[in-house]
Amino acid sequence: MKEYKNLDLLTNLSNATARTLAKDRKTNVEFNKTNNPKSKDSQISINLKNHKKKGSIRGNIDFHCFNKRFLNKKIYNQFLPKLKLEKELYEIIHIARSSSLGMINYEGSFLNIRDFFNLHDLDSKYENIIINHKPILFFLIDFFCKKKIIEISKNRYLPTNQENEIISRLKKFIKKHIFFSKLAKELSQKISSTENKEKELQDDSNQINENKNENTPNTTNNEQQHSEYLVQKYDIKTSDAKIRSDNEDKKNNYEGLNNKKNKTNMDKSRYKVFTQRHDLIANASKLAEKSELNLLKKKLDKESPKFDSLIRQLANRLERKLMANQLRAWEFDIEEGILDSSKLTRIVLNPNNNLTFKKETNSNSKNTIVCLLLDNSGSMRGRPIMIAANAVEVLTKTLERCGVKVEILGFTTKEWKGGKSKIDWVNQGKIEKPGRLNDILHIIYKDSETNWKNCNKNLGLVLKEGLLKENIDGEALIWANKRLLQKEQKKKILIVISDGAPVDDSTLSSNNSNLLESHLIETVNHIEQAKKIDLMAIGIGHDVSKYYKKAFTIDDVSKLAEVMLGKLTELFERKKTII
Repeated sequence: MKEYKNLDLLTNLSNATARTLAKDRKTNVEFNKTNNPKSKDSQISINLKNHKKKGSIRGNIDFHCFNKRFLNKKIYNQFLPKLKLEKELYEIIHIARSSSLGMINYEGSFLNIRDFFNLHDLDSKYENIIINHKPILFFLIDFFCKKKIIEISKNRYLPTNQENEIISRLKKFIKKHIFFSKLAKELSQKISSTENKEKELQDDSNQINENKNENTPNTTNNEQQHSEYLVQKYDIKTSDAKIRSDNEDKKNNYEGLNNKKNKTNMDKSRYKVFTQRHDLIANASKLAEKSELNLLKKKLDKESPKFDSLIRQLANRLERKLMANQLRAWEFDIEEGILDSSKLTRIVLNPNNNLTFKKETNSNSKNTIVCLLLDNSGSMRGRPIMIAANAVEVLTKTLERCGVKVEILGFTTKEWKGGKSKIDWVNQGKIEKPGRLNDILHIIYKDSETNWKNCNKNLGLVLKEGLLKENIDGEALIWANKRLLQKEQKKKILIVISDGAPVDDSTLSSNNSNLLESHLIETVNHIEQAKKIDLMAIGIGHDVSKYYKKAFTIDDVSKLAEVMLGKLTELFERKKTII
């Protein structure tokens, strides 16, 4: 950092800023040009030699002030775990919370904190814990406030399904310290447990290797035992451990996906399916008894807000918008229809002439089909699937009132962690990188030719126990896209309703850990470039904009109508044409 002519002035300004941000009059900043003690309690110590940018100095101050302001030590200590690793994880989760709340309240602090985190020496009491758990910290900050501290991390954190559910609830309760700390303890224990399993797996692997070296004559048998042991243990206990095991390979692939040039030149052949023999496409009415669907739909309606009035308002406003923007065309000189006033002069001049009529041709909205593709994964269980079902119902009723055809599809898998596909794979010798390794289940809730009133009970299936499992998004998009392309309507719209990245433990554990995510991005890119279908996505509690160009997020049912009205009209918007 360049020399400051007036260090006292810098100190005074920094103190004033720090006390405001921390909401603590005792907070003070101390600058030094030599190695100094790390910042602690109310003192923020900064070694100027470590800072090449002013932003990193500001970031140092912002970071420590936010951690002081947004951390209640009494609540923090109430749920503090006892084990060392769990304590560290618990602390890093709270650091992510404090930093996120600070950046949400003070948007300008993001660049400062980013510069601070990129320092080699953080001048902080948190330095060691941040270095040890950077991937988790950066993942949580990105998730909580949608701020990327760095574009890609060498050892990027990928949460398991259980961890992901807790993280979603952490975001919901980020401003409620007690609930947040309780969940933070639960998450720290889950992550610690997963890391212990990984370590146990590695120790077992090392032990078997040692035994193999001691018994060289039995090398072939030992290798076979080693392979069988790891696969067996992996399948039973550590289905999520493998997700973290191929970080270097994942880094190279993921960075390529984020580069638009690399996207278009990507080798699409790397995604494959081990077998489609056990896949199933079924109507929702075939997956449950009629009486069960009726009960499930009643339960869904009971736990959902009443949207009748909302749908009427939404439909009326949307239809007015469509009428204002549609291309209007008329058919003239017909025997029935609206009297053509422009031809009345002919009747005046010659009463023997016949009256002429005109008729408006079908509008753009009447020649449109919308496909709603609903994520039926296990992570959607509970509140997310309720929000998604409400979104589907509001969209369907509104669009049908406007004369738009609607189709509702869903996607999940038949089993957890592989079904008959995986059994076939095991029986055939567990070939390396087999591709998709689960039985997909694609569900038709409503065909475009069926009226909503005649099939609305089908939507109750989303609450059926055991339905929501894993999600393979790329193939679901291909399926929905193919169905839409076969429809006669000129304008085709595909709306995906999901809560994040594709996950299938069986597939990810037997292939590169980004296989499904890469395939989703490739598929979305292909559909968007083809321009035959308008594609957009609704993220349920999660930002899905990294997969889809047109995307928005819904966290609260009460915001459903307001948000969707704007997005729906955008899809139909076009330049006005005067006939």
